[in-house]
Amino acid sequence: KKKSESTSFNSLCYSADGSTILAGGNSKFVCIYNVEEQLLLKKFEITQNRSFDCMDEILNRRKMTEFGNMALVEDRSDGTSVQLPGTKAKDMSSRTVKMEVRVSGLRFSPTGRTFSAVTTEGLLVYSLDRQISFDPFLLDTKITPQHIRTSVKKADFSQALIDSFKLNEKALIRESIEQIPVVDVDLMVKEWPLAFLKRLLDFIAVELESSRHIEFYLKWSKSILVQHGSYIKEKCKDMMPVLNLLVKNITRKSEDLTKVCEHNKYMIKYLRTAGKRLDA
Repeated sequence: KKKSESTSFNSLCYSADGSTILAGGNSKFVCIYNVEEQLLLKKFEITQNRSFDCMDEILNRRKMTEFGNMALVEDRSDGTSVQLPGTKAKDMSSRTVKMEVRVSGLRFSPTGRTFSAVTTEGLLVYSLDRQISFDPFLLDTKITPQHIRTSVKKADFSQALIDSFKLNEKALIRESIEQIPVVDVDLMVKEWPLAFLKRLLDFIAVELESSRHIEFYLKWSKSILVQHGSYIKEKCKDMMPVLNLLVKNITRKSEDLTKVCEHNKYMIKYLRTAGKRLDA
């Protein structure tokens, strides 16, 4: 007997435009269907962990009974079954059943390019965009992009930045940190939670490589090193990769700006000399 004949869907989700539907249940697959054509577009295997039930595609008919699949019952005929206290005979009612792989929830993103699945293997995120990664930190249900932007509008910059680091979306972190006035940077850093210090320093080090707001991020870097230098020294082994990245990007940016400034200096000198000759 095929396993697919005994599986079923118990979680469904339509895309925003209604053209496709996600389906999952007591199976190791999440399926995506075209609604209009009623065709299976693709199925995703959520796990290959064979310690779960529902992993075998073919079932042995001889082990199928009115009570279910007897292959799921652990064989303890060698006398290793757990005994009741004070008894010598085996407990015939004791048995171990494998945990079944299941999909308990499915959701499409508003754009339809990403969907997530709540499974026995955890939260799985599938995306057509390779650059997207969902890696939250100390996240709770109240933290959303809308909530973070509302905090920024209310000038609650500290909470907005902390929440954006919890959500861990770089674009949102960049949007939050660049709204903070320069005069508030020192106070923000002074009250910054140490649990997020490495993440903040790592973000600044990465941004210095490509951002146009060089002085702004240098102000953040200096303030962090001055006010939290002792903590960074204590955690030097953990902080060393981030500090190396920060030094590398600052040095590279300094070299690039030096070349630009030298070129501009000689260009200005040339233009002044050429102007004097024309006046003469």
